Amino acid sequence: MTYQMENAWETTDQKENARGMTYQMENAWETTDQKENARGMTYLRENAWGTTDRRENARGTVDQKENVRGTTDQR
Repeated sequence: MTYQMENAWETTDQKENARGMTYQMENAWETTDQKENARGMTYLRENAWGTTDRRENARGTVDQKENVRGTTDQR
């Protein structure tokens, strides 16, 4: 498992792994935690005023959820 934590005000972190998928993380005043398990699924969690939970599985589908201040559910 890969764990990355980042504390910043408006920091953007973009990564690309061996499978060619691109992950972009941006947080405000809290910590972004990115986890990848053995099945290759990536979980990106952002704790701030609007919590973002982004999931991308092996088929390449992205499930992005954002709640609290501005509720956005993109699938």
